[in-house]
Amino acid sequence: MKYTFIFDLEKNLEHTDRGKSFGWEIFYGIRYYKTDEEIIVEIGDGFRHEIFLKAEHWNRLIKVIRNNELDESGINAIIGLLRAGLREEFKDNFISAIKNGKIKEAR
Repeated sequence: MKYTFIFDLEKNLEHTDRGKSFGWEIFYGIRYYKTDEEIIVEIGDGFRHEIFLKAEHWNRLIKVIRNNELDESGINAIIGLLRAGLREEFKDNFISAIKNGKIKEAR
């Protein structure tokens, strides 16, 4: 599958060679890809532990986190909802990457 955006939460960096197939490489990250109808955001290891969101819902989460609309308990609630694909150990990388603009809205 060809992704339009790949952010590795383990290494805290964006993969720039998105033309390469990452289906064989397992790492916890954020991946965007286009279907015929919409953009889908995949959060997880790309293998077994993952969750999928439509871009419209993902983009709202990004704005809420980036604009500091939630306190720590609200952020923890989001992390809890994403726990199928977002391990607690990557929470800090996830939040800081959003706030620093490394993880942007899906377009």
